[in-house]
Amino acid sequence: MIEQKLTKNLYSTEEEENPELQALSERLTTMFNDPSVDDEQKLTEGRQAMAYIENISRGIIRPQLFYNSITTSSLAADYCQWDFCFSVLKLPHRQEEWETSKALLKTCGWIFPFKKVCVICDRPTKISLDEKRQLHASGEPAIEFSDGYCVYAYRGALQTEPLNPKLELAEKYQQETNPRLRQAIVESYSVENLDVDWLFMESDFQVREILFQKLGSERIIASLQDSDPFGLLPQALTEDAGSLLWVAFALLQNQEEPRIAKFIRDSSSPTINLKQLRASLMRDSLETIVAWLEQYAPNFVDDFLPGLDEEEISRRLEQLPFKVPREVCELYQWRNGISSERMLFVYHDFLELERAIEQSEMLSKSIPERERDNEPAYLFLLFEFESEYFAVAGGDKVVETAPVYHISDIFEVTLVFNSITTMMLALAESYECGYYRAENLDEFGSVDVDFKQLARIRHKYNPGTVEPMYLEGE
Repeated sequence: MIEQKLTKNLYSTEEEENPELQALSERLTTMFNDPSVDDEQKLTEGRQAMAYIENISRGIIRPQLFYNSITTSSLAADYCQWDFCFSVLKLPHRQEEWETSKALLKTCGWIFPFKKVCVICDRPTKISLDEKRQLHASGEPAIEFSDGYCVYAYRGALQTEPLNPKLELAEKYQQETNPRLRQAIVESYSVENLDVDWLFMESDFQVREILFQKLGSERIIASLQDSDPFGLLPQALTEDAGSLLWVAFALLQNQEEPRIAKFIRDSSSPTINLKQLRASLMRDSLETIVAWLEQYAPNFVDDFLPGLDEEEISRRLEQLPFKVPREVCELYQWRNGISSERMLFVYHDFLELERAIEQSEMLSKSIPERERDNEPAYLFLLFEFESEYFAVAGGDKVVETAPVYHISDIFEVTLVFNSITTMMLALAESYECGYYRAENLDEFGSVDVDFKQLARIRHKYNPGTVEPMYLEGE
């Protein structure tokens, strides 16, 4: 098929006697008739030749207009292809015109050709990129031109002006919606100008990490010690804590809530073990959801699959290219997902462990794209609804807790819970308070949820997470 198309192209040009085309025709005919040349090579060289014929039939390798301009950036890929034809395949070409075209591409910016005037944009005199090849410069232009025009950018986000160290920061930080520009504020100012409260307001995991490292554990503990009579915060700052600091902060902020107050009262020690408290609260929250189902939808309870033992869970998780937090193991020790569609976790199904592992492995193939977008490299899928997911962040080591992200059907990733534990605390309270309405529970597990009330409770236990979370804003 490709041989026929090539022959048609070769002899339908206005330059049928062109010796270059004749030479190309003879070369391709020999190649297609040679049994030692495999089909893949024939296809590759044939496509390159067709691209060449298309351009040589116009008499010149000529850049095409794009919005009344010649854009060198849009031509780069085509020129790489033609360069392969000429340099590697040794296809005949008009050398002088080819060198002129390459010179335009290498030395000019956008070109606007008119009948009597041609406007040529100069290239920048400076372009600064970060390690991810995003436009980036701190306190100076990321792009500069010889006439003085410049562009400011930080980690790929454009700025209208460089940061001014004399400006009032608190209002600027709180009003800035672009996380990369909030990162610029944190990285550009001295630690004395940063506020610990920002750590618990921040919804971007990278900015959180930078804030945490810059503030330091001593300052964080000192600023919150008056609200921590149980000594939870120092326990939340160990190497394997993960997002446990945000869990501890939520527990201290809500220590008068009945569920949390009960477990604190039941502790026999003045210093409460934070990890034990967290695990107990998570299990209690899960059992609260089941108790609600037993009362209002008892036929749903049998759809939960029996939990797995810790050894079995660890064995299955070994196939992943990353580690998951301990919360995941505890969740699957409690139950191994739901056997049928029961949209009970926000309005998502609880995935069986094998299915969660399988889908998470597939998701791990898109790591470069997520890192480019400043999202967690690894995500472990837990709950699903029609191509939407709740997923917990993974990493290179096992930690106690990790943030939970919502992945939309168009693959937007947003931080919605600070841990599985605080997710279950919010859901259990929402069930208890009647924000999941039993009278509207149908046979498929679809519930009528008051999302605005859920949003209020979600933020109570998950400060700093995105606002609103999809349906919460409706």
